[in-house]
Amino acid sequence: ARLQRRPRRGRGLGAEHDDDRAGREPGAARGGGAGGRPAAAQGVSGATTQTDRATPQTRSAVPSCSPTWGALTADPSLPAGYSNPEPVDVCGYVPSQLRTAYGVDASGLTGSGVTVAVVDAYGSSTMLADANRFAQDHGDRPFAANQYQESVTSNQWTHTTDGVCQTPGDWAGEEALDVETVHGMAPGATVHYFGSNSCADEDINATLANIVDSHAADMVSSSFGETMHRASGAIDPALISQATQLFQYAASEGIGFYFATGDCGDDSVRTGPGCDPQSARAQTEWPVSSPWVTGVGGTALALGNGASPLWQTAMGDRRSALSDDGKSWTPFPGDFYFGGGGGTSEDFQQPAYQKGVVPDALAGTLGTGAKAAAPMRTLPDVAMDGDLLTAVQVGLTDPTSGQYGEIPVGGTSAAAPMFAATQADGQQARVAAGGKPIGFANPDVYQRATPATFTDVVAQPAGAPADISTVLDLGTDQQGKRQVRLFELGHDQGLTAGAGYDLATGLGSPREEYLNSFKH
Repeated sequence: ARLQRRPRRGRGLGAEHDDDRAGREPGAARGGGAGGRPAAAQGVSGATTQTDRATPQTRSAVPSCSPTWGALTADPSLPAGYSNPEPVDVCGYVPSQLRTAYGVDASGLTGSGVTVAVVDAYGSSTMLADANRFAQDHGDRPFAANQYQESVTSNQWTHTTDGVCQTPGDWAGEEALDVETVHGMAPGATVHYFGSNSCADEDINATLANIVDSHAADMVSSSFGETMHRASGAIDPALISQATQLFQYAASEGIGFYFATGDCGDDSVRTGPGCDPQSARAQTEWPVSSPWVTGVGGTALALGNGASPLWQTAMGDRRSALSDDGKSWTPFPGDFYFGGGGGTSEDFQQPAYQKGVVPDALAGTLGTGAKAAAPMRTLPDVAMDGDLLTAVQVGLTDPTSGQYGEIPVGGTSAAAPMFAATQADGQQARVAAGGKPIGFANPDVYQRATPATFTDVVAQPAGAPADISTVLDLGTDQQGKRQVRLFELGHDQGLTAGAGYDLATGLGSPREEYLNSFKH
């Protein structure tokens, strides 16, 4: 088995890695996010946190983050960027804001009666306490008795210290992101956390098989993945065959799988914190490229007062840093840094549910520009908020210090549990109306997707500035050097958001009307 999987997490700036909002990333199965990754952690994707915000530093006098998009502006002494003045990046969104933004609260749905499985490697001993504290601190209810469940076998963990996987402590951030996001978006659902014994493909597959064999959940949220074609070789076809059979069994049993698409755009570059340094070419990732799972990509969601959506664009960030003399940004325009995964698969043909929806030009052209012999599977299917600069807030106890704190986290690692929870809300309504559980969601999702039920995410949305940009001010480091980053949003690597289905955001993002459509 290839020991590659990393969690896909996106928001974290590690000053020690110069990874803006992408400093800590759990797991060896690469996840949908940014962060400094161990050299041995190759393959699957996860979430990323902003380690700079978690690291004591001397701050400048300007606010470190803005409560809503554009409410605060950056230090006027900074050099000119894309906008004048530049807005300060938003603080991490909390569940109540996201429920309002996507119409969950207005729908009156909570996911009651539905079980959502969350799968990561290992497990945090403080997960339930952290999730309850986080919920209560933000005006939500903690888990009720037996509403949170765990299947963790810590006495069987492997690869905890050998560098093959990120440590259990590093995975704790991904776990907190997934569990708290599901609970926040579907506060009435049961959340069952399954901790794989390592990040190895064989252990991950065994955990997924356990869920399917016991029908332990209605839907499964998994924020990890890996590039299929690497400089060192391709994924073992036997592993793909094994997992494909598993997904098909799940579909026959009425279980839906939701995977994050990754945080490196089309994976044609190797240098971003969400990128695989051994990616062989532009490609889609595994297992999200399977036609039997739902692939969740990312957007950048700007919220105004009352959590009302101002606009939404593709998750894709170009980054510049303040020069040493403080007089310019370098480089300017910025280089690609972080973006939602997507593209046209070279490995799987187009499923029936995408025919007539995905434009032939997209389904027939690979990321390399080569023409496919037949229409192929494209990603993502849907997208929700995951951009580093419009991240979500997460609460967790640091496994080293034992101190509880909150960090903003982004990446498609945030989007995947967000959509899985939204589906739990929809299933509550569907079953109450006398319907069957959603199960494998894609055929139903593509049938329900209309301009009324989904927000069509485009590169230049109405109401957004011509250049969507923001400043992240990290204060000064221990050497007295000012750490400021300028980001330009809406520019994914190799993927463009446009009218209708696109390879950056798929069908777009669900609205209240999508949830209401399950009621009848």
